[in-house]
Amino acid sequence: MRRILRESVKVERVPPRDTWLTGARDERDGPCPRCGTTLSRRRVSGRTTVWCRSCQPA
Repeated sequence: MRRILRESVKVERVPPRDTWLTGARDERDGPCPRCGTTLSRRRVSGRTTVWCRSCQPA
């Protein structure tokens, strides 16, 4: 976690990782990096939340 946070501060954003939503979350119909399912998105408290219904069931 510390390494990731240090990298994030240096580049002023969350660094991309193959299995993270970083990058895919910015695409309108982006695929889940794990399973390829189209990501779901919803506004929660004024912010956009993105998740995979297959990998993150209710």
